[in-house]
Amino acid sequence: MIDQKIVFIIKFGVYYQTYHKVKNVLVVTYSQSGQLDDIVKNVIHEMRLDKDVHLDFETLKPEPEFPFPWPDIRFWDAMPESVRKIPAKLKPLQFDPTKKYDLILL
Repeated sequence: MIDQKIVFIIKFGVYYQTYHKVKNVLVVTYSQSGQLDDIVKNVIHEMRLDKDVHLDFETLKPEPEFPFPWPDIRFWDAMPESVRKIPAKLKPLQFDPTKKYDLILL
């Protein structure tokens, strides 16, 4: 089953290719297993080929980072915070927040 967010991104990618010349694009990702990285590479492939598009990448990293696959004790240790909707702390972001972006892909 394909996630609705992925369908939107793919549809938006087609829209982008057809109607817009985007200059600055920020791609923000998080992938514990690395599988999302492969999907993102495929989604932005056409943008990478376009010389008029400048891509910046930001990978969200929790502090401390979660191992993959999770050992049982780490999984159960993180569960109470997840249930109570207490977010994990993130390492500082690396992109320039003052830069103007025409498109931000999350």
